[in-house]
Amino acid sequence: MRTLVIIVSIVALASMTGCASNKNLIVKASISSRQDIFQEAQPMQATPGKAVLKVEFTVKNFKARFINSYFKHTDPPYTAVLNIDGQSTLLSDEPVLEDLPGDFKENPEVGIGWKYNFKKTLLLQPGKHHVSIAIPISDVIIEKEIYLKEGNNILTLLPIYNTPVTRYQKYARFSTGLRGISVKQNNQDI
Repeated sequence: MRTLVIIVSIVALASMTGCASNKNLIVKASISSRQDIFQEAQPMQATPGKAVLKVEFTVKNFKARFINSYFKHTDPPYTAVLNIDGQSTLLSDEPVLEDLPGDFKENPEVGIGWKYNFKKTLLLQPGKHHVSIAIPISDVIIEKEIYLKEGNNILTLLPIYNTPVTRYQKYARFSTGLRGISVKQNNQDI
């Protein structure tokens, strides 16, 4: 009985302290300390002397599944937070239920799930910028330095999914959750 009490206490303490190591970083990325870094713009609206940054992030997810019902994240919603040099903006989208056929060994997004297509176009100064991208529900955050040229720039975020703890553990699956994000700027890995 004493062992059971100790185990329950440890689990309760771990859940109260928040095992999520990225929680503080995600909160920090979500708060805007500046408002003069970028402006939201129309897609590929070129302005002389400015950099246009188009951010694209497509990810597949679901909160839970019961029989043939797939539940999406609603409280809180599945969103991404983009922070550039201290100014943040929320990337949100209404998801579409997607049933992608194929073999999960070749494509981690095979199966039924909610597909989110986050897009945002920003207008800012060319040069070096510090970028943080956070997915609060998945407890994922990445930070990168990017160099923007005058004119059009594309920042593509690609999901990295967890692998299941089964005999197929070397194949990532969207249904096991998001593990990280890889970043490409103008089709170049950064």
